[in-house]
Amino acid sequence: MRRPEVKLSGISPVVAILLIVAITIILAGVVSIWVFSFATETNEEGDTYLFKTDLEASDDTIHVSLMSGSKILNTSRIRIMIDDTWISNITVEEIRAGELFIVDCNMEIIAGNVYHVKIIVDNRMMYEGDPVANP
Repeated sequence: MRRPEVKLSGISPVVAILLIVAITIILAGVVSIWVFSFATETNEEGDTYLFKTDLEASDDTIHVSLMSGSKILNTSRIRIMIDDTWISNITVEEIRAGELFIVDCNMEIIAGNVYHVKIIVDNRMMYEGDPVANP
């Protein structure tokens, strides 16, 4: 008696390629979700604010403009440093985007000199620049 012939064949090449593509797409999705979860976490550190500063030698003040920001900024969260000297007498309590506040520098500002200014909000550097003092 003759045994029936059994065809031993594997998965066809087309099905194999489709399986490889499907596995690749699934792995890419998992990796992208994992990577984007890190990006979201770093953006939740706090709000970002954009400042502009002008130093006025005529009255020894710094004019600070809040150019943009996502929330009303309580000025108790702001620290200003001019040439390694902390400026602490901010009299305004809060500021909104587009507003300006003026702070007495408690130091002599000389017209034409360049000063290094830093503005820190909640221990994050929001502005660092070297403006020239206006007369």
